[in-house]
Formats: sequence, structure tokens, C-alpha cells
Amino acid sequence: MYEYRHVILPKEIAKKVPKGRLLTEHEWRHLGVQQSLGWVHFMIHEPGKELSICQTHLFNEIFFFSEPHILLFRRSLKVSQQVQQQRAAAAAAAQAQQQQYNAVHMK
Repeated sequence: MYEYRHVILPKEIAKKVPKGRLLTEHEWRHLGVQQSLGWVHFMIHEPGKELSICQTHLFNEIFFFSEPHILLFRRSLKVSQQVQQQRAAAAAAAQAQQQQYNAVHMK
């Protein structure tokens, strides 16, 4: 299962997007798209066409896109959970480090 997101590029940046193929992570990051790890540009849409994007137990939505500067991304829910766990572990480590610093330097 996946989670989905779309990114709307400013039209001047959208002109730099290669036509007719999916972007690599390096390419979309080079365009200035910033998002957490695990996102993949997974679909190219044709303006005005109906796309059924999300069919999971979480939601089932149909989107209509009429702008060519919208990038469609998806990320595995497993990757999403891993990223959240890594963030939580990093936050806990930073908090422990701050507490240790305070214990030594705030006497």
C-alpha cells in the first residue's frame, strides 16, 4: 500500500521538467522539490484526463488534473513508517544528548 502526494511546480520551473518520462529523485530535488525520503515520481498525467490514483483501504479518490506542472508522487507505507521511526529515534537521541549536556554544564 502507498501514500500519495502531488507537488505543484511554479510554471517557470515546470518548463525545465523533461517531457515524456518520470523524474529520478536527483532530478526532482535539483528542481527544488523538497520532501522526506522514500518518495517516487510514479506517474505522468495527461492534462484533462481522469486518473484514479489512490485505491487503498485508507481512501479511494479520483482526481482531475488539467495542469502539466503537477508531479505525482507515492511512497510505500512501510517506508513511511521507517522514516517516522528514524525521526523519533533521532529526536530521542538529541533530547538525551541535550539532557546530558545540561547535567554536565548547568551545575
